[in-house]
Amino acid sequence: MNYRRAQSIEDFQQILELQQNNLVTTLSALEKKDGFLSAEFTIKQFEEMNNDLCVMACFDNNNLCGYLIASSIEYNRQFPLLASMIDCFDKIIYKGKSLNKYKSYISGPGCVDKKYRGQGGYLNPVQNVLDFLKQQPNPPELRILFVSTENLIS
Repeated sequence: MNYRRAQSIEDFQQILELQQNNLVTTLSALEKKDGFLSAEFTIKQFEEMNNDLCVMACFDNNNLCGYLIASSIEYNRQFPLLASMIDCFDKIIYKGKSLNKYKSYISGPGCVDKKYRGQGGYLNPVQNVLDFLKQQPNPPELRILFVSTENLIS
């Protein structure tokens, strides 16, 4: 498997297709037990998130196995639900500091194609995102995830 930042319209089209196949609104109750995506993004939004920080993709030859998005706190303020969660960061304490005192980023959403689950398709992109961000000026200290309480596997 090959890990790299999404870079072409073909990459983003495959990411969009994987997203569509794993949206909570398109899965049966049984399929949801294997995880699901709550948020739906357009190709333009995927490109924006890639430009903001990155969309790390995993490929098996030219076939997308999965992806993980890393985006800034500021980018995510445009989404009302995320903005309201971000506004609570000053009340959440981690290692003696409120979340708003950390240089952090939002990790996710991420998705692994059903055929590739259980083969490192999520953990390896996490490490690749971390490695990528460590090379950036003023790298983040903290990775923050928002996961639905109904998405037990995630």
